Amino acid sequence: MNNNETTINPKKIEPIRNIAHTEQGMTGNKRMHSKSWLFSGFSLWLIIGLNLSWSAYGCLGQIGETGYEYVFVDAGQTTPPDQTTTTPDKTVTTPDQTTTTPDQTTTTPDQTTKTPDSSEPPVYYADVYKGFLQEFCTGCHGNGSSQTRVDSYSNETHLAKAGKSSAFDYWTYARDRIKKGEMPSKKPVAEDEQQRLNDGIALFERWAKAGFPEKAGGSTTPNDFKGKEDPFVVFPTTATCKGKDPLPARLWRLTGRQIRYSILDVFGSQLNLPTINISSKRSGGVTNSASESGLDNVDVTQLLKAYEQVSTEILKNNKEWKDCLSKSDDTCVKPLITKYGRLLWRRELTQEESDKLFQGYKSLVKDSRDYALGFIIERLMLSSKFLFRSEMGDVVSGQPNTRRLNHQEVATFLSFTIWQSVPDDELLTAAKENRLGTLPEIRAQIQRMAKDKRALRPIAEFITDWLHIRDILTLQKDTTTFKEITPQLRQDAVDAALKLLEHVIWVKKGSIADVFQSKDVFLNKNLAKLYSSVSSTSDGLEMKQADPTQRMGILTTPAFVMSHSKEATTGFVHRGVFFLEELSCRPLGNPPDDLSSGEERTKNVDKSKLTTRQLLESLHSAEPSCNNCHKKIDPIGAAFEIFDPLGRYRIMENGKPIDASGKLDGFNGMKPEFNNAIELIKNMTDSTHFRQCFTLKLHTYTWGRTPEGIRNCSIATMFEHLKGKNFELLQVHEALLANQQFFLRTETTKK
Repeated sequence: MNNNETTINPKKIEPIRNIAHTEQGMTGNKRMHSKSWLFSGFSLWLIIGLNLSWSAYGCLGQIGETGYEYVFVDAGQTTPPDQTTTTPDKTVTTPDQTTTTPDQTTTTPDQTTKTPDSSEPPVYYADVYKGFLQEFCTGCHGNGSSQTRVDSYSNETHLAKAGKSSAFDYWTYARDRIKKGEMPSKKPVAEDEQQRLNDGIALFERWAKAGFPEKAGGSTTPNDFKGKEDPFVVFPTTATCKGKDPLPARLWRLTGRQIRYSILDVFGSQLNLPTINISSKRSGGVTNSASESGLDNVDVTQLLKAYEQVSTEILKNNKEWKDCLSKSDDTCVKPLITKYGRLLWRRELTQEESDKLFQGYKSLVKDSRDYALGFIIERLMLSSKFLFRSEMGDVVSGQPNTRRLNHQEVATFLSFTIWQSVPDDELLTAAKENRLGTLPEIRAQIQRMAKDKRALRPIAEFITDWLHIRDILTLQKDTTTFKEITPQLRQDAVDAALKLLEHVIWVKKGSIADVFQSKDVFLNKNLAKLYSSVSSTSDGLEMKQADPTQRMGILTTPAFVMSHSKEATTGFVHRGVFFLEELSCRPLGNPPDDLSSGEERTKNVDKSKLTTRQLLESLHSAEPSCNNCHKKIDPIGAAFEIFDPLGRYRIMENGKPIDASGKLDGFNGMKPEFNNAIELIKNMTDSTHFRQCFTLKLHTYTWGRTPEGIRNCSIATMFEHLKGKNFELLQVHEALLANQQFFLRTETTKK
């Protein structure tokens, strides 16, 4: 136990413990003031009190929410006066539906279909499927059980993907996993089975050696999955998609920022609140996952520590609670329980619930009135009724395993999706009166809520989460080499990036392309040290326009660049990998395990005479097992070499000109050649491919789940809706209505 934990007030723990105990029908009222109970007892009771099976939870990750919480708006602020609206990109095109032939002019092994050894018969996908994949792979990667389903892979998808190289990337990655023994997970248990596995691997190797060819006529795999392929490989359209299965019924834990926004909206935006850290795991590129939302002892401890500070701040600055604190009788207490319980729990409290809270207050007030009132505040916020969003729904008559969200659950879903916070009075009243059961009613609420500036929150939170903007606040940096990296510079860099998002999304009503292509920058005199084309003498952030040949959009802000740099270097490879995997939705797989480190291979190289690109490209080209992936990664890393580890623009490194040019093939609607990161960003964000990737990421964030093939229709309709709105970011909320299964959930929990 660390010293910080001693700040938890044991006087308020006891009534909370007793209430949690009583709610579950447990017995025993032994008083415990030892703080060791905090870990062994209270956190367990709190989690058991959720009345859930553990199947509702996923594994707890190690990635905590970052320390800075940006409040974009005060509650109630509405659409600003007419501003000069940027013209959204009108060149959005429909996803490419044509079947393309692999580029035969490429000499890269993974891009070319090779002629098999004439002494052996050729091997095609159909042979590998029947001779290997069907027995050893489809158990984990087939029939809807995986996002990478080998039984949905056909000649048609092979040819469609070959032009983008993702088919080869996928099978190369699978081959590497098999060679390492990481797959298949179904291990042989008999000698004949081992022989079949060996023969199958040899067959797969022959197919790989030939360049993964496919013959005319296609494979013999089932065609029932056409339109349900992995959306990260074959992007769905409304014309081809199949399957409209609802999401699983679930409980969805609030994030630390959602808790913070809720407190500010309920108790007052003027409050000075601490950071609220809860563990979260990144899934699908974002941390807003509904399946990774358990609570462990560390989470509960963090909540208790934060809530004690929160209750102190509320009693000091919220007028109603401050007035009640100054009184000597209890007449003000029950009205506070009724009002604030309704807002935090998103429904009216029962009489029994109100009575238990009041009894807890009475047990403490004789010792301290501020402890007693603080207990009520903390107990309301520690309850599972506040910490978890229910999407369990009610049973639908005549539809086995299908449930329908009730009106309260709909109100909560809308409020946390559009505002990242609890419902307002109008939503709560509509839910109480059962006026949230049809799409027209939902549409009216979305249109109303989108006019409130709180609607900026989820969009900005999604983008900062997706781009890892806040990572700079906690990443280790070499402050000896880079003395400029102070806590204040980190904070200013994040503030400037978030201010840019607010400006583009809310003020200019821009599109997702505008976020990445904006010519505006925000800086103060501290951040101005990192800019060469603009300056500032202001303590606060002010808007400037940087040289467009040096800066463009959020990917060139110091916050992004520093977040994607290493401790003392530019993170050449990391930047390329992030760009491909997160901004382009192109998985690369794991690097080989048997390689010597770059430090070992360059120990005799004079690095002072080479640029980073020259050094790394020579290393990667010398290793065939590296070159396959690095021929895609390195041009992107090189493009961003115009920014040093601090995000400062440069054209020279080690006395040599930086070559930031390159080519990026295989992206739908993208101009491949670029001279630097500025051109690369523009080429990418103008493309259909990028908009498709953005849709997949936004879908993942909105619904808290990585999309699967069976739900491709939801993705396809979401894309069509966004395209119809020119990808204007303030219009994304209505994309919720594109999912015709909005109200429905299934009892079957899929992982």
